[in-house]
Amino acid sequence: MIGTGGAVEAIVSCLAIRDGIAPPTINCLRPLDPEMNFVAVRASTTTSTMTKYRSLAR
Repeated sequence: MIGTGGAVEAIVSCLAIRDGIAPPTINCLRPLDPEMNFVAVRASTTTSTMTKYRSLAR
């Protein structure tokens, strides 16, 4: 899966939008900025129609 990381992330993002679920942010139990909307520990429902991901694979 070394070369497919970006494709897997794109698929997961599309499925999250389709199913209306925001997956949790891993290892984010105490965010530095409480004003930001972090999804910690458990997934939550969402009505978002956009997602952003960055693939930094080389």
